[in-house]
Parts: sequence; structure tokens; C-alpha cells
Amino acid sequence: RGKKILLVSQMHQAVDNALEKLMKDPNVPVLRFGNNPANFRYGTQAVWAGNQTTGLNEGVLRVFQERRARAGGYVLAATDIGVATDWALGRMRFLTDDGVDMVIMDEASRETLAGALVPLSYLNARGKAIFVGDVQQLPPFGLT
Repeated sequence: RGKKILLVSQMHQAVDNALEKLMKDPNVPVLRFGNNPANFRYGTQAVWAGNQTTGLNEGVLRVFQERRARAGGYVLAATDIGVATDWALGRMRFLTDDGVDMVIMDEASRETLAGALVPLSYLNARGKAIFVGDVQQLPPFGLT
């Protein structure tokens, strides 16, 4: 639909769970960010943007740009703190300069206020946030 979406969670596994099927859709441009792909699961390395050691993953970026040209929008996936500290995303800041249209935060029941504010700061003025969590699966952190 031409929307810029930021998909985040505290944990790499939750990001990869959400990304596993989405990245296989040829109509959805997806980039996975994270400095250490050894932490990734379910083949999400196939859409990994790269890191300072390897440099930008030109093959992945080429596919992303081709899909983006057709779709207009895209999905960026990272941990909630990783979105602010990832080397590759720092090199491609143009993807978030105008803000994103939506932040989807998985495992939100485990999130801290400080952790949530990082990805939420990427929302544009008309952006929306979706918080996904299951208190029966992972208990929420208590605020004291």
C-alpha cells in the first residue's frame, strides 16, 4: 500500500518470527537490520542489509530497491534499540528521514517505556503504532 513500516521487538527471535513469511512475499520490500546476523533465525539473513565488517549487502539492497520501485512502501525490521544503533541503517538514513508511517512492536507486553520510545521516535506526524503482545506467553515487565 506504499507505507513505510518499522517492525521491531526487544529480541531478534521475535523480529525474525514476524519476518519469516513476510520476507518471502516478492511484492514486499524488506530489509533486516542487526549488526550480528548470527543472532538471526529462519533465514532472515537473506534480507540482511549488512554491517560495518561486511559492508552493505549490495545484492540484498538491489532486490529491495527493485521491489520498492514496484511497491512504493517497505518494511524495515530490527530490534527496538538496534534501529537506532545499526550501522547499515545509519548509512541508509534516507529510509527513515521523513519518518515511518507505522511502527509494529512485537512482544510489547515485555517492553519497557525507554525501549519503546526509541522506535516510536521514528514515526512521522501522522504515523500509527501497533503493539502486539501476549501476556499468556510472556509476562509483562512490572512498572514500579
